[in-house]
Amino acid sequence: MKKRIKIYYKILRWSALPLLVFMWLALMTGLATFKGELASTLTLGLIKPWGAGKLHTVWLPPLMGIIFYVHITTGMLVTINRLKFFKSKSTWEIVAFIIGGLGLLQFLWLYYG
Repeated sequence: MKKRIKIYYKILRWSALPLLVFMWLALMTGLATFKGELASTLTLGLIKPWGAGKLHTVWLPPLMGIIFYVHITTGMLVTINRLKFFKSKSTWEIVAFIIGGLGLLQFLWLYYG
C-alpha cells in the first residue's frame, strides 16, 4: 500500500509540470490567435500567429485532456488513501478510476463529437 502511494505521488509530481506548460501554451496560443503581435512579444517570438490557431485548437486539447486525466485521477487516489473514513480503499480506488475515466470520455466526446 505504501509503495502504491509513493508511485501516485511521483505521477502527480511528473504530471504537474507538463500540465502547467500546456496551460501556458494554451493561454499564449489563444492570445496569439487574436492578438498576434502582442503574443509574439510576450513569448519572445516563440509563438507565431500563423501557427497558433492550429496548435490551440487541434494539438493542445487532447494532450491537456490526457495529462489532466492522469493528474486528477492520481490526486483522487492520494486523497482516498489519506482520508480515514474510507474503509475499503481498493474499492474506492476503482471508483476513482471510473470517475476519472468517465471524465476523460466526456472530454473526448465533447472534443471530437
